[in-house]
Amino acid sequence: MKASFLIPILLIIPSLLISQTIELEKEHLNNVIQSGKLGQAQLKKMGISWRELLNEFGGYPELPYNPVSQRIEYTRIDSFNGLTKKDIYPKVKEWIAINYGSIKAVLHYEDFDSGKIIVKGHNFLIVEDILKSFWGSGSSKNVVRSLKCYHTTIFTIKDGKMKTEFTNLEYESTTNGYFTGTYYVPATESKYSIIELYPVTIREESTWVSRLSTLKNTSTQVNYIQESIKRYINDSKKDLEF
Repeated sequence: MKASFLIPILLIIPSLLISQTIELEKEHLNNVIQSGKLGQAQLKKMGISWRELLNEFGGYPELPYNPVSQRIEYTRIDSFNGLTKKDIYPKVKEWIAINYGSIKAVLHYEDFDSGKIIVKGHNFLIVEDILKSFWGSGSSKNVVRSLKCYHTTIFTIKDGKMKTEFTNLEYESTTNGYFTGTYYVPATESKYSIIELYPVTIREESTWVSRLSTLKNTSTQVNYIQESIKRYINDSKKDLEF
């Protein structure tokens, strides 16, 4: 019977080849099918829910998954024609000072000879989530919440080029305390790594929105930061044009 479920359910699950992480999703879903723990109706519902959710998100987020380290690692190389390492290096430090508030608080290593600058800091992400009823009534509502995203950024600089790596991504989530009637629900805090977010489908369906939203918005934020650094360095040519 398991084999009879396999083809129709896989047709429901999108065959996207965006990144290694979508392959992890498909592998997990196939394992669920092969296990026989869910009936055909449950498998069909799961496949439809997954497809509909991916359609809402515009597909599975593009994630730079490294199969060797089994981690998501954002690496980018930018070229700067006409700029030497001596030009680029201080501009990176300027950008850090402007965007992190205190360069002393986040700068963990620097060495001009090797062209290395290592920063540990955080930014904020706004993500979508589904809040389930505290009383277990089955009701839920869509909400947005803020996450702290901690990361390590490694800059490697040489004449005309710079490599930027974002690694060790972790999130900190805080839920404020609130009253429901006369009962006070205390605040909660949790911290988790990006590797705990995928495969998304390995957790209960109520967490899929939050997990996909976090992964997608992380990529968007990292790309924005990398573009911001590139822009700042390129604009440095105009610094003295006043």
